[in-house]
Amino acid sequence: MSHSKRQYATAFCLLGFTAVCGLWLGEHQAGPLPVRDLLGAIAIAAIAALALWRGGRAMAVAAAIGVVLIFGTAWTIGAREARLAFNACVENGELVRVALAHYHSMHGRYPTTLAELAVPVPGALRLPPHVLRYRSDASGYRLSFSDWLVQHEASESRPFEANK
Repeated sequence: MSHSKRQYATAFCLLGFTAVCGLWLGEHQAGPLPVRDLLGAIAIAAIAALALWRGGRAMAVAAAIGVVLIFGTAWTIGAREARLAFNACVENGELVRVALAHYHSMHGRYPTTLAELAVPVPGALRLPPHVLRYRSDASGYRLSFSDWLVQHEASESRPFEANK
């Protein structure tokens, strides 16, 4: 592979990696100010620039700018998906509890995963883990979902309650 083809392949891989990182970090925000996510974008941009510096400064700078733009776009999409998934859990979380009660009455146990239910499960994201978390054991289950501010929890005997 020639030097320029290798540079383009490197740039393409870095941009793909950037898109996946931006999407994942946007979907799994840690707080209201995305400092961790911005540091991730800066680190990937620096890696892109360093990796391509030998091939020319113009390509290195273009790659760094491309990284920032792609990361920002992917992060924005991911943050929107996270907001929609969280809101879907708020609106439809109780439907999952109803489906779990129905499943338990039909099978005498709770499902191992929510995928076994015959209803759409809210909170799905493009990249795991999803917003709605589920754990079951012999005696019951626990459902939860949260954002950086509020945690919602429910069980077989309690509806969803919000806790700060």
